[in-house]
Amino acid sequence: MRSLRAFTPVLVCLTLGACHVGPQIDKMRLPYSPNGADVLVKVNASAREKKREYRGELLETTADGLLVGLSADSPDGTRMAFVPWRIVYSAVATEAEEIKTRVRATGQSHETAVEEFRLISRYPQGLSPDLRDALLASFGQTTVLTIE
Repeated sequence: MRSLRAFTPVLVCLTLGACHVGPQIDKMRLPYSPNGADVLVKVNASAREKKREYRGELLETTADGLLVGLSADSPDGTRMAFVPWRIVYSAVATEAEEIKTRVRATGQSHETAVEEFRLISRYPQGLSPDLRDALLASFGQTTVLTIE
């Protein structure tokens, strides 16, 4: 009984401290639609070219890159494109104020960015092949364009 009294203050401190560990609801933006966040992705270009930009809805995030539903004003009319992490200079979610991750493609790990962007993508669980085909059909495409 005596050891329980000595342990009680420690238990109370641990319990109260647990309320302040991890993500806080007041710092998270709640989704207001089923759409993914709007993203602006800049990709590396050759030394003579300026960086290319792609803007659109973040559909899916994988360890390999970002699947983006491009804006209707994309130069070649493509609506669904995959941007590999290896060519990403920066990627910014423009609607999620707390996620302003700037990713440099210098061989460093993108694990943090992958997780942050996955949480705000339209399909955080990933796309099944059937769903991917249905999306491609809705965009008027037969394959996903991979941006190089």
